[in-house]
Amino acid sequence: MSLVTLPVEIFYCILDHLDICSTLISLRRVCRRLHTITDTYNRYELDLSSIRQRYIKLIASIIRAENIIGLILSNKASINTTFDFFLLHSDIHEFPKLRSLTLNKFTDYDLDCALQTFASCPLNSLSIDVCSGWYDKIAVLVTSAVIQFKLRKLILKNFSYWTQCISWSNDCNLNYLSLEKCTYSQYQMILGNLRYLKTLVIRDCIIDDCDEVIFTSYSQLLSLTINDCHLSMSDIEFLVAQTPSLMYLKICSRWRAFDSAFDGFSWEQFIKINISSLAKFVFFFSCSLHNNDIMGNIDSLIDLFRTPFWLNEKRWFITCDYYIQRKIINLYTTPMCIKKGDILFQSFINSSSPCITIRWIVSSTDECCLPILSWTDGTFDINATEMLTKLEFSSIYFNGYEAKYLGDAMQTTKKITQLDLRHNQIGVLESENLTIGLRYNTTLQRFSLVENEIGDDGVQNIADLLQNSKTLTDLCLQQNNISELGAKHLALALKTNAILITLNIGKNCIGHKGAEYIADALKTNKSVIDMSMAGNHIGDFGVEFVANAMQFNTTLTTLDLQSNDIGDNGAKYISCLLVNNKTLKCLSLVRNVIEDNGAVYIAGALETNETLTTLDLQQNQIGEEGGKNLFNALEKNQTLIKFNLTGNPCSQANTLDIITLIKNDKMITSIDLQSRRIKGEDAKYLADALINNEKITSLNLNHSEIQDQGLKYFADVLRNDKKIGSLHLDYNQITDRGAEYIANMLRTNNTIEILRLHSNQITTNGAQSIANALARNTVLKELDLSNNKIRDKGVEAFTESEINVMMNSKCVGMQKIQYLAKALVFAKSLTVLDLGDNKLGDDGVRCIAQALTNSKMLTVLKLQKNSISSVGVQYLVPVLHNIPVISKLYLSDNRIDDEGAKHIASLLQTNTTLTVITLDHNEIGSAGAQYLSDALLNNATLGKLSMVRNKSDSCAILEVIVDLHSNPTRTTLTIYDKKIEEKNAQQLGNTLRNKTCLTSLDLVNNQINNRILQYFANALKTHADLRSLSFNNNQIGDEGVQYIVDILESHKKITSLSLDNNGITDQGAQYLSEIIKTNRTLKLLSLCSNRIGSHGGRFLVNALKDNATLEKMYLEKNQCAASETVCRIRNGNTLSKIDLRNTHVPDIDLQCISQCLIHNTTVTAIDLTNSGIGNTGAQYLADLLRVNSNIIKLLLGSNRISDEGAKYLADVLQNNATILEIDLSRNASGYAAVLGASIQLRNNREVTYLNLENSKIDSQNVQLLAAALIDNQIFNRLSLHGNESSLCTLVEIFLTAPPDQVRTELNVAEKRIGDDEVQFLVDVLTNNTTIINIDLAKNNIGVDGAKYMSDLLQNDKTLLTLNLESNEVGDEGTNYLANGLRNNITLQRLDLRENNIGPLGAQYLADALCENAVLMTLILRDNAISDVGLEHLANALNTNKTLNALDLSWNNIKTSSRRYLTNMFQCNQNLTTVDSTGNGQEDYAVIGVAIGIRNNKNLTTVNLRCNRLDDEGTEILCQALQLNRSIVTLDLRSNEITENGAELLAKILDRNETLTTLLLGNNKVGDNGAKYLADALHNNRVLNILDLSGNNIGPIGIGHLSLAFCSNMILIKLDLSSNEIGNEGVQLLANAFKKTMSLQTLDLSINNIGDEGAKYLADLLENQTELQALDLRSNRITDGGAEFLAIALKRNTILKRISLWQNEITDNGAQHLMNALQHNRQPTILNIYENRLETTNAVRREPLYGFIRSRALFAESNCFAWNRSQTTTSRIFTDHSDTQKAQPMNEEDFWLGLYGAKELFSRLPDWS
Repeated sequence: MSLVTLPVEIFYCILDHLDICSTLISLRRVCRRLHTITDTYNRYELDLSSIRQRYIKLIASIIRAENIIGLILSNKASINTTFDFFLLHSDIHEFPKLRSLTLNKFTDYDLDCALQTFASCPLNSLSIDVCSGWYDKIAVLVTSAVIQFKLRKLILKNFSYWTQCISWSNDCNLNYLSLEKCTYSQYQMILGNLRYLKTLVIRDCIIDDCDEVIFTSYSQLLSLTINDCHLSMSDIEFLVAQTPSLMYLKICSRWRAFDSAFDGFSWEQFIKINISSLAKFVFFFSCSLHNNDIMGNIDSLIDLFRTPFWLNEKRWFITCDYYIQRKIINLYTTPMCIKKGDILFQSFINSSSPCITIRWIVSSTDECCLPILSWTDGTFDINATEMLTKLEFSSIYFNGYEAKYLGDAMQTTKKITQLDLRHNQIGVLESENLTIGLRYNTTLQRFSLVENEIGDDGVQNIADLLQNSKTLTDLCLQQNNISELGAKHLALALKTNAILITLNIGKNCIGHKGAEYIADALKTNKSVIDMSMAGNHIGDFGVEFVANAMQFNTTLTTLDLQSNDIGDNGAKYISCLLVNNKTLKCLSLVRNVIEDNGAVYIAGALETNETLTTLDLQQNQIGEEGGKNLFNALEKNQTLIKFNLTGNPCSQANTLDIITLIKNDKMITSIDLQSRRIKGEDAKYLADALINNEKITSLNLNHSEIQDQGLKYFADVLRNDKKIGSLHLDYNQITDRGAEYIANMLRTNNTIEILRLHSNQITTNGAQSIANALARNTVLKELDLSNNKIRDKGVEAFTESEINVMMNSKCVGMQKIQYLAKALVFAKSLTVLDLGDNKLGDDGVRCIAQALTNSKMLTVLKLQKNSISSVGVQYLVPVLHNIPVISKLYLSDNRIDDEGAKHIASLLQTNTTLTVITLDHNEIGSAGAQYLSDALLNNATLGKLSMVRNKSDSCAILEVIVDLHSNPTRTTLTIYDKKIEEKNAQQLGNTLRNKTCLTSLDLVNNQINNRILQYFANALKTHADLRSLSFNNNQIGDEGVQYIVDILESHKKITSLSLDNNGITDQGAQYLSEIIKTNRTLKLLSLCSNRIGSHGGRFLVNALKDNATLEKMYLEKNQCAASETVCRIRNGNTLSKIDLRNTHVPDIDLQCISQCLIHNTTVTAIDLTNSGIGNTGAQYLADLLRVNSNIIKLLLGSNRISDEGAKYLADVLQNNATILEIDLSRNASGYAAVLGASIQLRNNREVTYLNLENSKIDSQNVQLLAAALIDNQIFNRLSLHGNESSLCTLVEIFLTAPPDQVRTELNVAEKRIGDDEVQFLVDVLTNNTTIINIDLAKNNIGVDGAKYMSDLLQNDKTLLTLNLESNEVGDEGTNYLANGLRNNITLQRLDLRENNIGPLGAQYLADALCENAVLMTLILRDNAISDVGLEHLANALNTNKTLNALDLSWNNIKTSSRRYLTNMFQCNQNLTTVDSTGNGQEDYAVIGVAIGIRNNKNLTTVNLRCNRLDDEGTEILCQALQLNRSIVTLDLRSNEITENGAELLAKILDRNETLTTLLLGNNKVGDNGAKYLADALHNNRVLNILDLSGNNIGPIGIGHLSLAFCSNMILIKLDLSSNEIGNEGVQLLANAFKKTMSLQTLDLSINNIGDEGAKYLADLLENQTELQALDLRSNRITDGGAEFLAIALKRNTILKRISLWQNEITDNGAQHLMNALQHNRQPTILNIYENRLETTNAVRREPLYGFIRSRALFAESNCFAWNRSQTTTSRIFTDHSDTQKAQPMNEEDFWLGLYGAKELFSRLPDWS
């Protein structure tokens, strides 16, 4: 049966799958029968968008209207053009059988027209692809069409969410509906209203919350497709379960997490229970695996789809793909249900290179399901799989599961021969899983595991593989931590393996023992021919084992032993190997430690070895003796070809490899010894190797330093050489002597044609020798003597030689030029003369021109770089007139000016042969360019004129004009960075007017203004094919834009227009917008970097509404950010975020942005913070959010949105489930801020923080916010500062705590809390069971607030602490609080400081204390309770047994009330702390302290500093101290204690056994007081810190103390600063401290100590005491004292800090100190700031800067403040340039601290 005899029905089926052009234009013409069949075929679907216009007329005349059942129209072929054209040429007036209509990229207007056009057609199928327009209008049109045509099939594309605007009638006949995304409510509405609907196709369904939606059953639906599903598995089950009658289900999805969608069992159960009638289930599920543990589930996952339900009952077959490189798993039914054009596919990252895939194909329940390997582009199979035999996975880091799957897949593959798994962190487990699968592979030949971590255990797995594999020939195991045990495993495998050819175990650590195992295997192995053990440190012992084994091995040909610590002994074993082994050809011993003796051994072996061809001994330690032995051995060796000694210290290292090549390599023809530094004997050895040369034709010795002697060796050999034709000797320091050797060689040599002697030291004599030799030489064709020292006579010697020889010399000097000219006279046949870069000058050109007068053959004359001016051109032009064939003239890089150009122009007027003239880099200006331009009007032959970089840009323009004339088919013209003047533009315009084939014009940065642009506009009128215009970076302005518009109106093919940076404003943008509305060809318009404002941008954007062809418009770097954003969206840029923050965006511009985003699927975030958005803008955004579900982030903070705008947003956001982050704070309405926060909290369950500061939130709005927060379980941070309602603070605290955090404290201090807020707080805490601390300090709480707190105290059972500091409670409020305290059973601490509480309030509290039994601390500081209030409190405390801390400081209590305190002190045994500071006289404070000392058994520190404490108060204190055994530190500094008080304290010290620190600085102890204290110190064994600074103690007092210090061995810190010790006192102290070894810190600052005292201290330091810190600030120490201290510092190794600040030391003394510290190993901090150091004295400055330049200035701990001005530092180190010569020290040797703090005098040093 032939094609023409087929039944008509079969033909009809064929025609169903052919396009209409193939049917009516091609197939119809085959024969009459097909002609008839195509006429009667009645199922045509006419796609006018795919038919070329030239065919439309023909098709229209053939096709019959009654045969058309389908029609496809698109925006590219709209109703008004192509369709009308079709109707015009046909007899069709209606389509009586039109059933299907498809409208692509239609606007609302086009859709309305189309539906009216086809109103009479019997349509039952309508497909609409929406382009743009008012979607509510489109919805109305669709509703009307469904009813009018009684449609049964409706497809809506790009119409997400607008389906809710379509009215679905109950009588609707639709049974097929295809949509984009829809919400669940829309889904229910569709299924609820369309009773006859059988098939529903959607892209995705958005389910807000399954717990809140209603489950409904829709039994009419039989087929459901979800093409890009983002639902969770539970949501899918919920959705699908509502359609129990489904027979077809398709789901395509890409999940972020691996869930039950991949569970075959779950699907099986769900289908059986909910959709049991399902006949076909197709799906495609994709997921990125981030958790390696999931990998273990692929096998089990596959098994769940291999049950009888899937394979036998339903016959649904599953395929699973795993992409190892990307960690992606795809699970899908077979065949795959997605195509490359599908929406889901667009989200995949596909690759043009093959991607290896492990694939499981489920087809049976019986057999094991092993994976196979497949090659894909990331999703779909590719066709090049047969070409791929190598599998490479590098640096993707395998895990055990992946290794197993790859191994399993390797069992089934029949193509892979190479498997490369380098650098994948493969360990033991992975290697085991791999090798299990590889055992059954029958194709793998090469296996690489380089740079992994298999170790010895992993090698065991590899060894097992070697014993089973029948194909593996190459194995690479470098860098795998293999030790001798692993080598043993490999050796055992090698003994039985007969397949492996190459084994590389380099860079492991097998050692000599491992080498022994491998060597033992090599004795019997007959297959391995290439073995590498490089970098294994096998040493000489290991080499011995290998060498012995090689005596028995007859197959190994390559052995790599580099980097193995092989020495001379190892070389000895190698020599034995080379003597006895007859198969080894390549041996590498690179980077070992072989010396001369080892080289001797190897040399001896090489004399007899006849098999080795390659020996590499690089980077060993072979010296001269070893090198000579090797050289001598190679004289006898005839087989070694590659031999390398580079990197050894012997002289033969540079040449021996080449000598070996020359001697033994039969194929080598050229020798390259460039830069080898060949000297003396090396040259002789090389030259000798060339004797009897029969192969070498080229010898390169450039830069080899051979000099004359080395050259002689080569010249002697080359005299009789028969092969070498090229000899290069550049840069070799050859002199006239060497030139003589060259001359002698040339007299007899008959082969050298090229000889180069560039850049040597040959003079005139040498040149004459060579010239004389050339008289007899007939072979040499090229001689290069350039850059030598040849003078005129030397040049003259060559004048009668061949001209080719002469041309290679540079001509410098008139004499040489004359010689050259003389030679040129006789060169009649000369065609090319190149004299470039010879500095001829005008006179030289004159000589050359005269010599060329009779030249008739010259075609090319090169005179560039010759300093030729207009005079030289004048000599040259007459000669060129007479040369008949001259075609190319090169005059670039000369000094030709306008006059010279004029001469050349005269030449061009008559010349008809010149095609190329180069005038680059001359001095031609505008006048010269004009001369040339005029001349070219009559010249038709010049094809290239090069004139760049002259004085005028006109030259470059002229170059372009010439090129345009000579290239009539040129389609592109580009001119960059030239100043096109008006006359140039006119010339260019005239040229362009005659060249009409231009398609692209690019004139960037040419200073084109609107006048110049007019010339181009006029010229381009004739260019019908012009498609691209660029005028970037010019000055065309708005007026120029009008000319551009004219061009666009007259040219219907221009598709690209670029006008960047042209000063275009809104006016120009308006001009362009008008043409955009009507232009239908322009596809790209760029207007970047202009001055277009928001109005201009709006003109352009509005014009785009009427233009469907302009694909790209760029407005970057203008002043219309909103319009720029619209263009970026419309251009198709993949934007994920629109960022217009801090940019003014008018509401009308925001409308444009919103409309562009309606169909956008990429933008997920919009930031309009501080953009001036008002209520109208909010309305536009609300309209956008109603239809776009992709936006998840919307930032509208700091705008002008009020309640009205907020309500617009609220209406649309109440059902929005996609917005995860929205910011409406800091607008004109607090409601807006609360609305945004509420939506974000509802949609985003991960939000933990909101910032709503300064958002005008009032009490009503904050309650709305509280309602939104009340059920939030994870929110833990909310900022509401700066709002109108103080309730914000309480909401912020109470409603943001994480659910797993139990709040125990409530801190609302300084929050402007008033009485109303306290009431709210008390209400919240009504049932409090957790809050134990409340801080309400510094608020506005008054009497009412106190009343509310009273209620809380009476009812609360958990509160322990209440802080009401700095409020306005007053006496009345205190009364309420006191009432609360009476019934409270938990509160332990109450703080009422600064509350205006007077005596009456104190009385209320006193009454409450009589009844309260739990309060332990009461703080009444800074009130006004006075004496009366104190009396009440004191009386109450006589009976209260629980209060232990009472703060009454600063309460205006007078001295007369002392009796109340004393009485309280005597009666109350529970008070441990009473603070009465700031009341009455000095002893008030001590009384309170005394109470604490007596009653508090845990008190360790007493601080009475600065309390005006006198001897009477000291007596009270001491009475209490007598009974205390816990005080450790007593601070009495800055009081008024005299010698009497010191006597009382001394008595305490005499008996006290706990006090370790006594601070008495700045009192009035004096010498007598010092005596009392000294007496006590004799017996005291606990005090280790004593401060007696500023106590007027002189030498007498110091004498008493010194006697005590002699016997005291526990004192570690002593401060005697600011006394009157003097030199005498220092002597006493120094003598005392020589006997005690405990003191570590001594402060003697401000004590009138001079050099004598410094000497005593130096003696002390030399005794190596334990002293670590010594302070001698502000004394009278000069250079003499500094020198004493410097001597001591050289010997002292204990001292860490010494301060000599503010003494009288000069540079000399400082130098002594520096030298001392330089020799002292102990890092010491030295302070010598503010002495008499000279700023400009480098002696001081150099050492200082040398010490600190590598370390920041060091701060003494707690010694001096850091406040040091930058000017101080600059003053000390004025000039750093001189310090570079200073000898630096190590960082640990010296630290330097520089301090200048004024605070030093205001506080005493504390060196703790």
